[in-house]
Amino acid sequence: MRPQRMALNGQPLPWQVRCCGTFLRRARGMLWAPRAQRHWAWRLRPCNAVHTLFMRSPIDVVFCSATGEVLRIVAPLPVRRWVGQCAADSVWEFPAGTVAQLDVRCGDHLTLCD
Repeated sequence: MRPQRMALNGQPLPWQVRCCGTFLRRARGMLWAPRAQRHWAWRLRPCNAVHTLFMRSPIDVVFCSATGEVLRIVAPLPVRRWVGQCAADSVWEFPAGTVAQLDVRCGDHLTLCD
């Protein structure tokens, strides 16, 4: 699985994205990521809920519609928690603090880019 790049409101960002499209990859998410990949963005699709039950540290979570519109932001999501968004098509997971660093807001668009 080759990493991709992300764009925020059409502007490419230098973040590597690991796309998780199968049940097992979505279930795993960032949980058992190699140390070098823990600073990547993780896109789970289709997905509308995530948890941090076995995580060692909080993460930032962004719920998006099918068009990439940001519907909800939970930053940070503490360990041993669960959160969902009914209308979400995908969930982006980031290391804690990333959403504030990127200044992601509801209504923005997070997408993959070439």
